[in-house]
Amino acid sequence: MRTFSFPLAGLCRPALALALAAAVALVAAIASTSAHATAPGRNGPIAFHRFYGRSGVTAGIFVINPDGTGERQLTHPEFRTNDEAPDFAPDGSNVIFSRHERQNRDTIQRVSVNGGAVHRLDPVCPIGGCQHEGAYDATYSPDGKQIAFVRIWGPTPRGGHGPPKFNAIYVMSARGTHLRKVVSERSLSAFVASPGWSPDGKQIAFARAPFRSGSGDLTPRSSAIYVVGARGKGMRRITQPSLNGGDRPDFSPDGTLILFHSLPKSGELGGEYYTVHPDGSALTQLTHLGPTAELARGCFSPDGQSVVLSYAPNGGNPDLYTMHLDGSALTQVTHTQAWDSSVDWGPAR
Repeated sequence: MRTFSFPLAGLCRPALALALAAAVALVAAIASTSAHATAPGRNGPIAFHRFYGRSGVTAGIFVINPDGTGERQLTHPEFRTNDEAPDFAPDGSNVIFSRHERQNRDTIQRVSVNGGAVHRLDPVCPIGGCQHEGAYDATYSPDGKQIAFVRIWGPTPRGGHGPPKFNAIYVMSARGTHLRKVVSERSLSAFVASPGWSPDGKQIAFARAPFRSGSGDLTPRSSAIYVVGARGKGMRRITQPSLNGGDRPDFSPDGTLILFHSLPKSGELGGEYYTVHPDGSALTQLTHLGPTAELARGCFSPDGQSVVLSYAPNGGNPDLYTMHLDGSALTQVTHTQAWDSSVDWGPAR
């Protein structure tokens, strides 16, 4: 099982191929699944998604303590339904996530940290009112009152053999109302993904990957990390396209750093984790994992002293690891044959 890094994050390849063929984008973006801001506080559990079962085509949301104890499953989706890209509420009471169903629908759902029923948050389109609508890659604002997410919609090109016409980063209230657009693209020009808030709620980081202009080629050129004002003003690129950065850029709890990883230029292995200041300065490589590593998204701990990431040293299915901010003390947290990815480190309650 493997996930696309960009522009559609967190989905297994069979699901992505099916979605494009059906002209419905799946997702969850440069990630191997949110730029989200890690809420400051004491370190609590880690949320992640796991592809499980004999065929490995169903993904649920799990939580685990940083020392590897207390693992439990929060969501129990139907067969071939993928729950991905979890994000803790700032108070740690619930988790929002993306749900991709067999009907090629992508929605934003919420579940209590105690498990139980899930609740859809993104607005339901009226009958005939939306074409190929999807919502994913959701993340809470620092005060928990808003949610940033990626939305796709519109007709599909070439007889349905491509993504919907538009993709954008939106913000809505935590109840799923009061939608407003922050950044928008035409899907055959570029894709945006993985929005995440600065701790003061004034900025959103995200990944953007342009396609080859006018070619209809759905292979993106090198992606980069951008920052934009939360009201959609002042968009600027903070990493060079040559670095091919993506995978849910995550603000540190104090707002001074953004964590991301570079994506392989060819093939699916390789890449490294980096930090950069929100103004694009002080780019720092944290890891030297080598060309055979399988990487997925990472994020800061609430105390800002550590990072959790999804990683397989020699390809294959990744597990969760923690490490210090200087890249040292790499410590394995999960030990399974499943695919563990899309991490978010929540606060202690």
